[in-house]
Amino acid sequence: DHDRSTGEKLKPRPLRDAASPYGLKGLTAREYADIATQVTVRITGVSNGSGVIIGRNGNTYTVLTNSHVFQDKGKFEIITHDGRKHQSSCQDM
Repeated sequence: DHDRSTGEKLKPRPLRDAASPYGLKGLTAREYADIATQVTVRITGVSNGSGVIIGRNGNTYTVLTNSHVFQDKGKFEIITHDGRKHQSSCQDM
């Protein structure tokens, strides 16, 4: 539990303050959990994994995931928290 760049011991911060740089200060743990649920997706296809929605431009969403999920070309299905399924392919990446 040390900062890798400085070697300083990290001090635990209350969840309430953890995301304050992003304008989320003052949310309850339940509110953070609700946001996390809404932005987390499952990815199935050639490889399986999960990801987080980090951006939107019209009907196009940007999902952050591990590189292994899309290392093999093929078709993928992105499933949102509400069970909606969206088709994608490695060529879209």
